[in-house]
Amino acid sequence: MLGVVSVQYGRRHVDPFLKLWERWAGFLPVELATRFKVRQPDNLNRCPTQTALSIWLTTTTPIEPGSGQLGVRVTDDDGLVGGQNDEPPSVFLVPEDRRMTNGRYQGHVVSVFPRRARTLRVQVFDQSQGVGQIGNVLQEFRIPNPSYPLKAPPLVATVGASKSADGHFGATLDRFDVSEAHAGAVPGRDDGPSAWFASFGFTVAVDGQTTTNWIADRIVAIQDGTGNHTLPGFISPLYFFRPGDFRMIQPWGFPTDEPSRVSVEFVQVAGFASNAVFHFRNVPIATDSRTMMPDRQLRAQSPFGILRFGPAMNSYQAEVNEGKGLDLVIQTPAIVAGQNWHGIILKAVDSDGYALTVNGPATFHDRYLQFWLQSRTNAVAADIWLAAAPRQVLEFVAQPRVQRSKVRPAAAPGRPAE
Repeated sequence: MLGVVSVQYGRRHVDPFLKLWERWAGFLPVELATRFKVRQPDNLNRCPTQTALSIWLTTTTPIEPGSGQLGVRVTDDDGLVGGQNDEPPSVFLVPEDRRMTNGRYQGHVVSVFPRRARTLRVQVFDQSQGVGQIGNVLQEFRIPNPSYPLKAPPLVATVGASKSADGHFGATLDRFDVSEAHAGAVPGRDDGPSAWFASFGFTVAVDGQTTTNWIADRIVAIQDGTGNHTLPGFISPLYFFRPGDFRMIQPWGFPTDEPSRVSVEFVQVAGFASNAVFHFRNVPIATDSRTMMPDRQLRAQSPFGILRFGPAMNSYQAEVNEGKGLDLVIQTPAIVAGQNWHGIILKAVDSDGYALTVNGPATFHDRYLQFWLQSRTNAVAADIWLAAAPRQVLEFVAQPRVQRSKVRPAAAPGRPAE
C-alpha cells in the first residue's frame, strides 16, 4: 500500500522524516544558519535557485533495496504536462531510498509540473525495468497544487515564426509541434499510455543567406513563464523525424497552452574552411580497447591528436550487425578545451577501401572528443577526415501547436485504460 506523507514546494526540500528541529533548520536563511552555526540538512532540490515540487511516498510493506523501484508522473487533468523519473524535463529521484522499520520511503523532486492547475494528478508506477521505463500504474493520487494560484504572466511569443540571431548567425523556428505518442512509437522505448514529444523545424542563415551547412543538434534548456525549468546541464539530443524536422529524444513535459523559451544548439556539418579540416592518414586500429597511441603519432597532421583507435569499450557497441564497433578518441588543443566547440568526421575509409559508418557530431569534453565508428572488415588501419568548428546557441520563444492522437490505444495488461 502506497501513501503520500509530504508535499513540498519552493527552493528548499528536506527529508520529512527528520526530527522537527532539523526540518525547521532546513528552511532557515543560509546567512542566519551560518551566523548562529546551525547545521542545515541537505537541500534535495538539485537546482536550489529555482522552485520545484517534491512528493514523498511510503510503503507499508518493507521492500528490499534494488527491487520494486518506483517512478512518479505529475500531470494535470488533460495529461499534457509531466514526465517520468530522471528524464528532464520531468521527475528526479532523491539519490538513495531510505528504509524504515515499517517499510520504505522515497522523495521525488519535480522541476516541471502544471503550476497553474488547481489540483495535481500524481501517478506512481513500477520502474523496476529501468529509468525512463513506465511499468504498471500502481496507484494514483490527487493533491492540491501548492503553487496555485500562480500570478506569474506567461511568456510572450512573437506572431508567426520565431527568429533569433547572434551576429552573422541566425535561425528561424518555423515549426513547433507537440504530438501524442504511445508505447512503441520510438524504437526501444516505452513511454507509457500517453507521452508527448516535441518536433521542430528550423531555417538557418549565415550573413542573411539560407544555408543547409548547419543543423539543430540539441535542446540545451527549456523554461516557461510559470517557473518550470530544465535542470542545469540538461541536453536533449535531436534526431531527424522528417526532412528538415527534428524531434526531441525526451518526452515534452511543459505546458502546451502557453509559450516556452527553448535554447537550441546548432552545429556545422558541411562547408568547412580548408584550415578547419584535418586528414589523419593510415591510423592503426588497435586490437585491444585499452591500447593508447604512441606519442609520436599524436600530432602528425593537426593541432589535434588521436589518443585511441580500437575496439569499442562499451560491450553493446563492440559488436553490431555483421561488423565491429570502434572507439576513436581525439585529444583537443588547449585553445578549444572548455569552449563550445564540436567535431565531426567527414569521412573515414579503412585500409581495405571500405567506408566506415560514423556517428554524428560529438562534443568536446575536458579536452577529449570521442566518436563511435562501425567497421565491416578486419582492416588494420584507416584514413580519417576530421572537421572542427564552434557551436552556436540561440533562444526562441514560441507557442507549441498540439496534435492529439485520434485513436486511443487499448489498455496494456495491468495498466488502466485511458
